[in-house]
Amino acid sequence: MTLFSHIIPHLGASQCDQANVKTQQAEFDSSLALVFNGWGFQAGAWQALSNELNTRLQVVDQPADSDYNEWFEALYQQLKDQRPRVIAWSLGVQVVARLQQRGVIFESVFAIAGRASFIVEAGRGLKLADLAKFQKRVAKGGARARAYFAALVSHGGPLAHDASAITRYLQPELADYGRSLADLAATVSVTHGASYVLGGLDALVAPLPEIEAEVEVLAEQSHDLPLAAPKQLGELIQQYWLRERQRKVARSFSRAVDSYAESSSLQQRVADSLLAEVTLPEAGLLVDLGSGTGYCAQQLQTRFSGELLCIDLSPEMVAHTRQLGFRSTVGDAQALPLEDNSVDVLVSSLAIQWCPNPAGVFAEIARVLKPNGRAWIATLGELSLAELRTSAEVAGVGNRVNDFPAHTDWLAFARASLLNSQLQRYQAPVEASSFSDLLKHLRGVGANCVLNAPRKPLTRSNLQSWGKAAREAGGGSYRTHYDVVQLTLTKLN
Repeated sequence: MTLFSHIIPHLGASQCDQANVKTQQAEFDSSLALVFNGWGFQAGAWQALSNELNTRLQVVDQPADSDYNEWFEALYQQLKDQRPRVIAWSLGVQVVARLQQRGVIFESVFAIAGRASFIVEAGRGLKLADLAKFQKRVAKGGARARAYFAALVSHGGPLAHDASAITRYLQPELADYGRSLADLAATVSVTHGASYVLGGLDALVAPLPEIEAEVEVLAEQSHDLPLAAPKQLGELIQQYWLRERQRKVARSFSRAVDSYAESSSLQQRVADSLLAEVTLPEAGLLVDLGSGTGYCAQQLQTRFSGELLCIDLSPEMVAHTRQLGFRSTVGDAQALPLEDNSVDVLVSSLAIQWCPNPAGVFAEIARVLKPNGRAWIATLGELSLAELRTSAEVAGVGNRVNDFPAHTDWLAFARASLLNSQLQRYQAPVEASSFSDLLKHLRGVGANCVLNAPRKPLTRSNLQSWGKAAREAGGGSYRTHYDVVQLTLTKLN
């Protein structure tokens, strides 16, 4: 049974006609976002969103009635160990929730026009009587059923008077898909990690306040959001994925707070090298960005009599530095909680490499620095953890190591923000007595947070193969290194 279709970006336009839909049946790919379709729609309904995101999407193909139970079980078996990143629409939201009830874990869920139950007793939304009427209409099949459904999902929205914009993406015969309509009457909720977007004019799903999650309501839209509002959806999904990526980094370092100090001798060596270059004024505001457990702040405190502020993405790390007596706050390097032209000196050691928008980090640094203010930054370049990356490829376990910007890119990011920049670069080795100890080092400092990587957990066999390849790459030792990029920045007047 083929479960998935891939939607390939077609960059001619965000809106597209049936001739421009580019799909292919394929096996599951853990690197792609997984789409759970709305009832009655073909995979091609996601073409415009694929274009907006400029990425391939993996759509779960819906079964005809006779195959429904077999399909759900096959889907469960395929996904139970994968942790996919999910986009779900309408009835697809409830399929995701049912899979969660079976124990499937999702990396994140972006839910479109869906909620715990479609059925409402009063007010706007689908009543049981409406569902019964709908089921009868669908059972008759044919063009009338398709036209009726198209009118229902587009009711009140921008496509309400363009039935062909909906029907071209519907299954040829809706009567073949009536079995799953019974799920509309069920009450089942996505349990965690979800963000919802709803249409303010949706006749099927009213934007009720009972949803306990991030909720965005598009006031002028209906139930047909992937077709009627792909640009808005694309922007919201990108923003959600960015937030989830930052949360993932924060969770990783929060889990490492207790072990960070004892596992971070290399991080301390890098910090010492950076701090040796720092020159401080007699007074003013000094910011430690990505302060972690406060190692840099403790060293700087002995040399500076002005105001010192620690900023970190992890609430647990912030709590730790507060216990040490520092003024500390949770903050994102890409949106610093600071006024323009307010900072005299900024120091950041091995933090900004986790930010998905490094150019935005330097724009923020330029914004908050005073004229002639200075920043000293240590980050990671493209050769970091190269031994682990290469050995993972040899062992066939997929991309298990983060890719970092090239050192030349770091310099370009800084200069694009009109920061006078100087760069130094060196290699910092790490060696361990076993492969598990090498991985423990990464976990101990939160650096095991691999972004844009396969989500399927490693098996014991995978780890053994990777460890063997890593030892061979290290000439009989378990070693890797960090490609340290050190920047000295001055804000131009």
